[in-house]
Amino acid sequence: MHQLKGLYGVAYSCSHSGINYCDDWYTNNYQSTYNNPANKKSLAQVKSLGFNNIRTYYLDPNRDHNDFLVACEKNGLCVEIGISNNLLETRNVEQIKKLIISVKNYRCVKIYTVGNEYFGSIDNIIFGIELVYTLDNTKYIMHSSIFDQNFMSAKKYYQRIPDYIKPKYIVGINMYFYSNPGNQHGDVVQNVVRDYYNDPILKNSFLIISEYGSNTDDFNAIWNFSFGNIECLKKYPNYLGYELFSYANESWKGNHQGENNYGIITEDGKEKQTYKAIANFKNTDQFKQNIKNLL
Repeated sequence: MHQLKGLYGVAYSCSHSGINYCDDWYTNNYQSTYNNPANKKSLAQVKSLGFNNIRTYYLDPNRDHNDFLVACEKNGLCVEIGISNNLLETRNVEQIKKLIISVKNYRCVKIYTVGNEYFGSIDNIIFGIELVYTLDNTKYIMHSSIFDQNFMSAKKYYQRIPDYIKPKYIVGINMYFYSNPGNQHGDVVQNVVRDYYNDPILKNSFLIISEYGSNTDDFNAIWNFSFGNIECLKKYPNYLGYELFSYANESWKGNHQGENNYGIITEDGKEKQTYKAIANFKNTDQFKQNIKNLL
């Protein structure tokens, strides 16, 4: 069985309404948020909801992430290190190398995500994947593409992955729901994953739904998607799990498609209905039987 089978992750930042840009949230500047169990936005609170993986945003190769990574290990959380699109676009070998070397020896680091919804040259993504693999071939590597017709983007990247890397490669697909009723989200994800594994190109690949998001505070949507995720984990051996987008609201993203409201808590730490859905689902037999500690 794959080491990451049963992944139940969440995109995590320490954003607040006073910051209108994507900062490096994983530095000592935000220690009072991520390393304070009394803070609703802390890693301890994330762990208490049953999540086992933290998806990061931008990490500055020139800043220190030791405290954050140690805190993740103490809380039993795996970490996914994001390699930003701009480093791939400029093919900045020095900075990518500096970042990988600085994090690769932490046991919590399990995945490098090489680009997210990147619309530039596919050659830049392949460059990044090959470079990361040469720097650390003990971890898994993922690229998160958009969910499009017939998984066109995911297939385009997967077909270019060298055979020697494919055992360590995970296909990531970002999925967002704007129009489906909440009680249908579980059925939709099951249909999507079924179609994915019926595809002759993708049928043997590993898959993570690398961003699941909804711009409405809908208890049923989050709960039913979580249930559908469990059903997919049971049916498809190479389906590894999903990552919620996101843990907290993020005003810095602006209001495009309501992205600033995707979190399950508000920026000042108030629980939303989606938070209550995650907390409720954690207590189900489905969750207990299929979501495990990955660290």
